[in-house]
Amino acid sequence: MTQSISEVADEPTEPVDPVTPVVTRRRPFPLTSGLILIAALGIATLYATVTQSDYNIYLFNTFLLTCIGALAMNLLMGTTGLVSVGSAGFLAAGAYSAVFLDREHLPFVVAVIGGGLVAAVLGVIVALPAIRLRGLALGLGTISVHYVVVFAVDQYQQRTPGAGAVGFHLPSLFGTTVGVQDKWAWLLVGVVAVAIILVVLLSSGRTGRALRLMRDQETIAATQAVPVTGYKMMIFGISSFMFGVEGALAAYVAGQVSSDQFTLTLALQFLAMVMVGGLDSVWGAAFGAAIFVALPYATADTVSSLLGAHQASVNGAKYGVIVYAVIVVAFIVTAPSGLVGLFQRLWRLVSRRIPARRSPRVTPGASGAGE
Repeated sequence: MTQSISEVADEPTEPVDPVTPVVTRRRPFPLTSGLILIAALGIATLYATVTQSDYNIYLFNTFLLTCIGALAMNLLMGTTGLVSVGSAGFLAAGAYSAVFLDREHLPFVVAVIGGGLVAAVLGVIVALPAIRLRGLALGLGTISVHYVVVFAVDQYQQRTPGAGAVGFHLPSLFGTTVGVQDKWAWLLVGVVAVAIILVVLLSSGRTGRALRLMRDQETIAATQAVPVTGYKMMIFGISSFMFGVEGALAAYVAGQVSSDQFTLTLALQFLAMVMVGGLDSVWGAAFGAAIFVALPYATADTVSSLLGAHQASVNGAKYGVIVYAVIVVAFIVTAPSGLVGLFQRLWRLVSRRIPARRSPRVTPGASGAGE
């Protein structure tokens, strides 16, 4: 039997709130955040190349180069949960591989990609102990890679004819070393854009879920048909490739490379910048890179104004290390999720208050006026 219209109308129905609209939430497109960051970096590059001096553009280029390594470290540690202190070694491998390929008269693109591939091979080798190690033990294990690579490139520098006291000099890509920083800025922002898209794609979808499951519960991930060993080797290889590309590009931008540049402090700074900026976030990598590139200059200016230029030149680096330590400890204690986490919390607080103020008031008894 079919029900009559009156019978259907008499059946109880769920109450509908006339004030609160039904909102259907859509899952954000994975590349949205990355594309917004790319647009922001493009606007910043346009502003820097049009309005700033050659020296300031060089500092901006240093920031763009640091972004590549910060994105690699965020993918490795923030998304996958693998701690590595060998980033300076991968930078050195990429830079000196580019030097070797450049001395063989190979093109610039081949030298940069070749530097990245050599670093990627080292990263895959490092991934072998990562199969068994986790956390601090893995971080301590990767320190050996740093010292081995730095020793190897130092020996290469000492035994190769043509290397001076400051290392190797590389020819400029644009034929001169003066007034070309704006060209480097547009080239580097393009490389950073590719790195952002790569990291966003790897950290989203099925791959992203698998990597985060490995980070949080590696034992459970192994029982869910997640190829843990393969993913670890892949992420170590990709992140090391990005560090190698950064090292090669940095050598060309600066015009010279020396083994003294690749210190353990540099490797620790990459760990610190992703923790301060925010783990598992491309925006966090960019924020951390900006802070740690600007911090030495801000510290030097502050020390110079307070204690004098002589004190800043003698002990400026030491004060900078102290500031690094204070910032990292402060964020670990007060904001473990970094700057991105702070911004997200502020946004949630603001978004909760705005609808509450704009929502219309309902007069008691108004809905039952016809009763």
